[in-house]
Amino acid sequence: MSLRRVTLLVVAVTFFGLVAFVTFTLESTLLRHFVQVEEQMVYLSVQRAVTAVDNVYDYLGSTAKGWAVRDDAYSFFQSGDSSFVNKNLSTTIFSDIKIDLVVLVKPDGEIVYQKAYSQEDNQDEPLPPELLSRLVPGDTLLQMLSDPAGGHGILQTAKGALLISIEPVTSSGQDGVPAGKPVGALIVGRYMNAAEILRISSIIQLPLTMNPYNGTSLSQDLLQARDLISKEHAFAAIPLNADQIGGFAVLNDIDGNPAYLLKTEQRRVIYQNGRMLTNYLVTAMYAAGFIFGLMTILLLEFLVLSRLTRLNSEVNQIGASGDVSKRVTVTRKDELSNLSENINGMLVTLEQAQTKRQELQEALSQRVDDLGALYDTSQVFLSQLDKATFLQNTCRLAVQRFDLDAAWIADLTTDGLWLQPVASHSTGPEPLELPRLRVVGQEDQNHPAVRAFETNARQVMNDLALTPEASGSYGSLAAFPLFQDEGHFTALILCSRRPGFFTPEREQLLQAFANQSGMAMHNAHLYEQVLAAQKRLEILSRRLVEVQEEERKWIAMELHDEIGQVLTGLKLSLPLSDPDEATAERLQKSKEMVTELIQRIRQLSLELRPGILDDLGLLPALLWQFENYTRHTGVEVHFQHANLENQRFPMEIETTAYRVVQEALTNVARHAQVKEAGVRVWTVDGSLMIEVEDQGAGFDPTHLFEDGASHGLLSIRERINFVGGRFNVTSSPGKGTCLEIQLPLSGSEGGIDYGNNDLAG
Repeated sequence: MSLRRVTLLVVAVTFFGLVAFVTFTLESTLLRHFVQVEEQMVYLSVQRAVTAVDNVYDYLGSTAKGWAVRDDAYSFFQSGDSSFVNKNLSTTIFSDIKIDLVVLVKPDGEIVYQKAYSQEDNQDEPLPPELLSRLVPGDTLLQMLSDPAGGHGILQTAKGALLISIEPVTSSGQDGVPAGKPVGALIVGRYMNAAEILRISSIIQLPLTMNPYNGTSLSQDLLQARDLISKEHAFAAIPLNADQIGGFAVLNDIDGNPAYLLKTEQRRVIYQNGRMLTNYLVTAMYAAGFIFGLMTILLLEFLVLSRLTRLNSEVNQIGASGDVSKRVTVTRKDELSNLSENINGMLVTLEQAQTKRQELQEALSQRVDDLGALYDTSQVFLSQLDKATFLQNTCRLAVQRFDLDAAWIADLTTDGLWLQPVASHSTGPEPLELPRLRVVGQEDQNHPAVRAFETNARQVMNDLALTPEASGSYGSLAAFPLFQDEGHFTALILCSRRPGFFTPEREQLLQAFANQSGMAMHNAHLYEQVLAAQKRLEILSRRLVEVQEEERKWIAMELHDEIGQVLTGLKLSLPLSDPDEATAERLQKSKEMVTELIQRIRQLSLELRPGILDDLGLLPALLWQFENYTRHTGVEVHFQHANLENQRFPMEIETTAYRVVQEALTNVARHAQVKEAGVRVWTVDGSLMIEVEDQGAGFDPTHLFEDGASHGLLSIRERINFVGGRFNVTSSPGKGTCLEIQLPLSGSEGGIDYGNNDLAG
């Protein structure tokens, strides 16, 4: 979102938020204050109405009290003297003092005198039955008759609300009656009819109505006022509409219970004035806020936003074009001007940094290319162990990857007098004419290679006038020692037609290349030594096996021919005449011992080197071996073979196959814990295939040759390696072991192929 829109949004939100806050504040404080003042005025009006009603009580009470304290009133109760009634309770007096009824009652409820007068009809009328029903023993009204203080209250009648005041009539101390003793009570009443209510309304100058508290057809405002008065306050103020507000109060009956709701009505002048003031203030706030916001936006637009927009556009143009030589416009002298000047200063710095970055980027690119060249050469060196190939690749990589014109490698001759070229590479189509440098004497002492030989450190010649024999047409030469040992020295000579080619950075890079080459050359030298040693060890091991077999064969022949003949002769030379019984027994034991020894010598001869292997071949030798193996170990061998009948194989193959099967079956007898094993031998694709399998204890072949404990399998592997064969072991604990062996018959090393061979059991 643009800054202009953000500014407009912030101003608008601030404006409406401020107006909403002020409106809420005015509504919750100022207008609420006017409402409270209005309620107080209503409470005062209601209080005035209640006071007017109380004034009626006071008037009735003063009137009743004025009559009750008269002696003739007491005399009327005592002797029935009618002068009190005729003088004080005439119809004219009722009309003058606006009294609707007078009742003289004794404390037991007996009515001594009663008179009710209708002001509307100007005639007497009976007492209301609601009053008569209360003049019974135990009633609250009757209890008030005996109260020296008297009492007053409202009595609900069919004609309306009747306000009554009760004053006791007491003895004046005549006729021997103690003064102050009550002899009865005077009840004075006035109906709150329309005329009386109108009179009170004129006094308080407000409309006034009285409604039964428990009426069945009360209006909503009366019901609401009744709830409020009963729950919270003695008075209630409830708005009737936008222009009128009602004030309500409760008038209690003679028993102290709510009897009537007194209601006054008046105009809401205070509230309307408050509402008008609030609306005026809100409107003023709207106008002031609008004007302030408009002026703020215009000022921001003129002083800030338009200039920021122009600055943003200019910066975007510079960014899009990438031309940091451009500058932004500077106007006035304020913070934005300082910002523009700072941006221009930043552009100057950025322009300088861009130039520097390009230079560094070029240097970094060159460095990356150099490191890539070193990495590529290291990969080539790691894969090259042949010395001749390695030397040629070193020269080729030096020329191709490091922008050289030629490179060659010189090796010290065996007499230690010359550096002889052994490999080279150049960019030209013609082969290099490489010098043969003499290291003893003064002829080639200035050549970098000779100096490198003498110092065993790199030697560089930049912009030097070398002799044509030393430099040819090149302007820069450098020699790096690759390998130096007792009687050995190899140097890498690098050539460039450009004078000053070997800068310090390039020297460091080429030194790293030379170090890699030197390590690789050292590895190649070590590899040649290892190969030679391994080849000698292989020849020695094979010869050792051959000697072992020849020695076994000679010992077997000696045991069979020499010792066997001697033992046979010994057996035959024993006396045949009849000796005595003791001598005959000893001779018989000697013959048995000689016979057993002859058998053991023959068995040992066969085990060392069975003659049947040399005379009849592999198949008869294996059959004899299985029979002898079962006889000694009790393990049955299930033998299957194919293409072995009447077949002879090279002696080393037959010997290896025989010894491998022999060692495998020995392992079965020692470790497998089984009573039978399987052996399969067949030929396929120029190879002799052997498989020895059992279903015995098995083992974990993961670490088969790590602990050195598997001597039998090690012997099998060594014998197979001597003849160029292959060897595989498959086993797992509790699931048996299977040995798969392939012996080449004609130098081939084909994989194991079980095929569909016709095996003979």
